[in-house]
Amino acid sequence: MSDQWQVFTEPPPSWEAMCQAERSLFHTPAWQSLLKRSLRASPLFVMQSDGAAAFAVTVFSAGPFRVGYVGFPVGGVLHGAPLTAAQLAELRPLLRRQGIDRLRLVISPLAFGEALPYPAVALPETAVTNLPAWDLNQLSSSIRRNVNKARRSGVQLQDAGLPTHGERLFTLYRQTIARHGGSVRYSAAYFRELASLAGQEARLRCLLAAVDDQIVSFVCVGLDGATAYYLHGATDMAYQHLRPADLLFAAAITWARDEGMAVYNMLASPADQPSLVRYKEKWGGETAPQQTYDLPVRGGRAALFTWATAVFRTINDIKERFKS
Repeated sequence: MSDQWQVFTEPPPSWEAMCQAERSLFHTPAWQSLLKRSLRASPLFVMQSDGAAAFAVTVFSAGPFRVGYVGFPVGGVLHGAPLTAAQLAELRPLLRRQGIDRLRLVISPLAFGEALPYPAVALPETAVTNLPAWDLNQLSSSIRRNVNKARRSGVQLQDAGLPTHGERLFTLYRQTIARHGGSVRYSAAYFRELASLAGQEARLRCLLAAVDDQIVSFVCVGLDGATAYYLHGATDMAYQHLRPADLLFAAAITWARDEGMAVYNMLASPADQPSLVRYKEKWGGETAPQQTYDLPVRGGRAALFTWATAVFRTINDIKERFKS
C-alpha cells in the first residue's frame, strides 16, 4: 500500500544521520544538492513509514519527460534490502504524483536482489569483490611495471578540492569522450561541484596526477556502504606514455581498501568496449551482468518516452554511419 511510504522534496530530519550511519555518499543531501545545482536535477527522499527502507531518487528532465534514478549514479538504496516488484508497485502512485514518467534502477550483480518484471539492459560490471585481500604485488607484471614507471617518471599525486581543479577534470573528461565517439553527459559545472565537494566530504575523493604542475590524469571515487565506486577518470594522451592512470588506479584501490571497504566497483563498461573490461580485470576485477531496469510510472507518457528515445538513437546511428 502506498501509505507505507513517504516521499519528501527536502531531506527529513533523520536523513543525514542515516547517511552517516550507512556511510552513504549518493543518498546524502550534499550529493543531491550537487546534482541539483550542476545538472538541474530534482531530488526526492523516499522512506518506508516504519523506517525499514530509505533511498534518494534523482529526477532529471529529458525534454518534456521526467525520469527518476534510484541512488544515482550507481543504484541501490540507502538502507534496507534491494527494492522488490511489490514495493515498486506500492511506490508507483506516489511517484506518479511527483510527475515522474519513468523510474530507472541500476541493479549490481553483487546486490542479490530479485529479477524485476520490467524492460532491462545488461552491461558488463567489473568489481574487485574481495578488496581486503587485494594486493598490488599480486597483479600482473605489466600492471606493476606501469605503476613503477609512473613513479620513476616523477608523476605526482594530489587531491582535488577546488573549482579550478574541476575545470581541468572536465577538459580531460570531454577529450576522452570525444576520443571514444561518446556523448558528453556531465557539465563543467558538475565537475567544478565535484572537485569542491571532494575537498569537504570524506566519502568522496578525486585524485589528480600531475607532471610539472600540470594535471594530466584523474580518478574520482565515492564510498557508499561497504563499496567504493569508481566514478570518473580520464588522461591527457600526450602523457599516456608516463602511465599516470595506472598510478592513480593503484592509489585509488589502495585508499578504498585502507578505508575498510569490502568491494571496489569499477561499474559497467559500454558493450562495445571489451578492451575496457579487460583493463579493469587486470586490476583484480571480476565481471558479471549489471541490469538497468526501466519502470513505467505514467504508462502513456512512459511509452512515448521509449519511442522518442528509440527515434533519437536511430538518428544518431545514421549520423555516425555518414561520418565513417
